Amino acid sequence: MDVLSDKKVTRLIATQGMTRVYEMDDGTWLTAREGTVAWRNNNPGMRATAS
Repeated sequence: MDVLSDKKVTRLIATQGMTRVYEMDDGTWLTAREGTVAWRNNNPGMRATAS
């Protein structure tokens, strides 16, 4: 997966086995395949932040 410093994940579109498809804030989709569960699910855009 490329580093996405300027994009944020808005939602998880699909999950099947070792594949995750995320929708980014600009409307594009990002597919994460293979790797560990921690790697596929490591998604700073999906984390809640304290305010």
